[in-house]
Amino acid sequence: MSVWRDGMAAAQRLSLRRDETMIAAEMRRRQDRYWMMRWPAGG
Repeated sequence: MSVWRDGMAAAQRLSLRRDETMIAAEMRRRQDRYWMMRWPAGG
């Protein structure tokens, strides 16, 4: 059953990486919103 366990480990790594990507994108979006709130003119 080592193949199944390896597959599970690979899936966990992939989902973890996807979560990190989503978190990074969300943080970037919030930063953009924060700066836009500070400078409504967009500059």
